[in-house]
This record gives sequence, structure tokens and C-alpha cells, in this order.
Amino acid sequence: MNKVKAVGLTLALSLMFLSVVAQPATANPGSRLDSLLAFMAENYDATVERGYSLVGTIASRVEATFPAIFILDNLGYLGQRPPYPNGADNLVRTKNFTQKLQWDTGGEDSRRYGGMSPFIAGEPDIFATFYGVRLWQILNEHNDVPRMLDVEEINSTSLLFFVNKSQSVEGGFGLLETSSPDIVSTYMALYIIDAMEGETPVYTFDEILLNRTKTVEWILSCREGDAFKLNPASSIPGVTPTAAALLALEILGEVTSLSSELQDVRNWILDRQVSEEDGGEFFGGFEEGYLTNDTNLVSTCNALQALGVLSGVPTNTSSVARFIADCQAADGGWGIVPGLEVGTMELAAFAVESLDSLDSRSLLYEEDPNNPAGPLIDWRAILVVGFVVVAVVIALVALRME
Repeated sequence: MNKVKAVGLTLALSLMFLSVVAQPATANPGSRLDSLLAFMAENYDATVERGYSLVGTIASRVEATFPAIFILDNLGYLGQRPPYPNGADNLVRTKNFTQKLQWDTGGEDSRRYGGMSPFIAGEPDIFATFYGVRLWQILNEHNDVPRMLDVEEINSTSLLFFVNKSQSVEGGFGLLETSSPDIVSTYMALYIIDAMEGETPVYTFDEILLNRTKTVEWILSCREGDAFKLNPASSIPGVTPTAAALLALEILGEVTSLSSELQDVRNWILDRQVSEEDGGEFFGGFEEGYLTNDTNLVSTCNALQALGVLSGVPTNTSSVARFIADCQAADGGWGIVPGLEVGTMELAAFAVESLDSLDSRSLLYEEDPNNPAGPLIDWRAILVVGFVVVAVVIALVALRME
């Protein structure tokens, strides 16, 4: 009988051991936010510059790093100490990466001098400089993190020199010194100038901006009917240039004086929302122009920004929030329309910012339909329970046989 007992106890202990090692598999990311954070982690440059890269690439780039840092700051992760998810030391390295984006060589005769590049040693333009400045602003809000203040400052004087070179004689700004002016670049340039005013206390905004009057006149010349075009020569107006024009006028302090004229603009933007439920997955979103039938995330987020300037709200706020949430791609980023497999960091930041403006951030915590959580009872959990029951039965039988 001792042999039976020994065999029984050995078998029971073996099954008990299996119950410990055969743990249920970890569930897939459950919420939209879980999927987003996993997407961000996958595109984090953990080995070199500690920025974020574009999907499918490795090197840190400003058009991925700014949106990622914006998201983490907006959701409160950078306010933790140490900052989540990459820690204090890596946040310092991200700030150092941002500083290295600025060209500080070549002098004023160089077309690159003072501008910020999409990546280190890249070609600077207004878009990259705009994102670089916004990234720098966020990081400076967390200078209480140890060693953040050890990072060399960006050169605001040379940066403004670079921006002013892109202003045309008509008053608008272009993407580069040699580019024709457009309303989006004009807004970005004005944002940079406004942001740098506090960094250069010797100068006021109007002293930095070479020709304020012409800038206002050029922006207004982009208006056609109740909306704005990319530039006066463009064929049709759209939501995106209209949003850029309103944001630029807001920086210039002109919105209040034009408030009565801009009410028709507000109504034009409101009419771009897909208000019929037969719009399907596009219900609630905004199309770019009149009857263009191109409802997408970019136009939707720009419409919300424009309405924010004009103190307007969408006709149906819940439907626009749902449309934005449903643009999340299968990889955890956000796509320009619903149903895409691959998203981007930039569109994800657009989505997070817009959901926040709609007081609909809670949608980030709903289950991600692209990556649902595992079943409530995993088959491996059932198997583990079975092992335990069999082990107990064998042990009891062995003891009774003794």
C-alpha cells in the first residue's frame, strides 16, 4: 500500500505543479487606450534618440515624436513622477533630441539656419519647425524632472530669422523661403512667432512680425464666400484652410473685430457635418468641402478647431465623437477613415485632442473592437481547475488505500 500511496501523491504533486506553470495566456489589449499605448511603444526609439518613429521606420522624427508626447501629456502620463511610460532619463533624452533638430550652423546666409528639421540633420521647413516648437513647449512644462534644465536651449533668435524668411511680399508665409505662401504655413509661422515672443523679451510680437497689416490682408484675401482657400489662387475652399485662417486670425487678435462677418463661416462649417444616419460609418464626421463626399478624420478635427475659435459646437456632438473613435486603426493608431489596418501617431494625437475637446475622452476606455479582450473564462483556466480537482481526488484515494 505504501507504493500506491507514493505513486498517488507523486501524481497529485505533478498535476499540482502543472496547474502552477500552465497559466492562462495574457489577454489581448482590451481598451482603445491599451491599443494606442501598445502602438506608441512599438514605434518608440528606445535605443538611440528616445523619440518616436513613423510606422515601419526606426529613426526618431518630429512628426511622430510631437504627437506621441502630446498624447502622453494630454492623458496625464508625463505629470507622473517619474513620467510614464519611458521614465525621467528618457524624457531628458527626448528633449535633447528636440534641441538637436535645430540648425545652428551656416549663419544667416544659409537657408537652413535657425529652422528645425523632421529628423536630425534633415532639411528644415515651417511644418517641422512648428512641430518642433510645440514639442519643446510641452517638454519645458516638465522641467522639474531632474536634468531637464541641463539640455541646451534652442536659439529663438535664429529660429525667428528662419521663419521670417518664409514670409512673402504679399504677407503670407510659405513652407520654405522659396515656396509660395499658403494659409496652413501662415498659421504655423504665426504660432511660432507667438510662442517665441516670451523667449525673446527684447521684442514684441508686432516687432517680430515683419508686416502685420499685409499678413491680415493676405489671410482675408483667401476667403471665398463663407470659407477660406489654401491661397487666393486655389480653386475651392475647404475646412482645413478655413480652420488655419481662423487660428491665424485668432493669434493676430482679429477674430473679435470680425465676429459678425465670421458667423456665416461658422454656419458653413456646421453644414459640412454628415448629419444623416444613413451616412453609415461616416455619420457624424465632417467632409472637407461643399458636396465633396470625402468625410475624414483630418477635416473633422480641423472643423472642431475652427468651431472652437468661433465658440461653436457641432450639431451632433455624440456622433462626431463616435466617428473619431471609430477611426482607430487595427494597429492601435488612428487612420484617416474607419476600417483601416495601419494608423499614424499624428492622427492619433488629432483624435485624442478632439475627443478631449468634446468631453468624450471616456471613449478611449471602451473595448477596442479591433483588439478585444480574451474570453471571460479562458480554456486554459478551465484546464488548470481540472488539474487541481484530479490531483485532489488522486491524493484522497491514495490516502484511503493506505
